[in-house]
Amino acid sequence: MHKKLLVGRMIGAFAVLLVLFMAVGVAEEERTDAGGQWNYILADGEAFIDGYMGSPPDDMLVPNEVDGYPVISIGDRAFESLDITSVTIPAGIMRIGVNPFAQCPLKNIYVDSANPVYTATKGVLFDTEQKRLIAYP
Repeated sequence: MHKKLLVGRMIGAFAVLLVLFMAVGVAEEERTDAGGQWNYILADGEAFIDGYMGSPPDDMLVPNEVDGYPVISIGDRAFESLDITSVTIPAGIMRIGVNPFAQCPLKNIYVDSANPVYTATKGVLFDTEQKRLIAYP
């Protein structure tokens, strides 16, 4: 009986610690940059681009940073239905979400040559090993 009670208390204590760890571990905050162009999620001092506000330029340049935070990710469908014909991805982007350029009239995708994760060949976005197709204009 005492053993079951002890196990139950241990499980309860573990559950409380897990909830506290999750609450403190990664604090995410949705934001819009000071210029009112970029929607992003801030987590652990890094920015995850989540969308673009306003009229985008034909040639979209994803920023290296927003509001002083490094941009490391482009979210799922972040640029969906935007009227952009090309996009340039900077060196700091380490993750690109699912179909970020859905329904865009893209003709070319460019990637900074210093990017260690992604590359573009003839306007098509691949991982650096060119084994995985990420986006095709």
